Amino acid sequence: LKTMAVVGGGVIGLEMGSVWSRLGTDVTVIEFMDRLCPSMDVEVTKKFQTTLKKQGFKFQLKTKVMESKVEDDGVVVKTEASAGGKEKEAKYDV
Repeated sequence: LKTMAVVGGGVIGLEMGSVWSRLGTDVTVIEFMDRLCPSMDVEVTKKFQTTLKKQGFKFQLKTKVMESKVEDDGVVVKTEASAGGKEKEAKYDV
């Protein structure tokens, strides 16, 4: 896999993304809230995000998924800002 979208910035999705990142996949995390793991301590999650960025993770915070569509060659994910706004579209391998 070359690219992967992880919907939601919780610990399970981040762990899965971390494994795939170490295997060479470009991982993008799409999270509705303004930070990862919103139920955890703010300082801990900031340091965690910094670590993941060093691993090559990309983040789309304050973003909601409007639609995802599986195609023969990947997944198309439509997003927009969680407060509303212009819809964007990106394609991922998974």
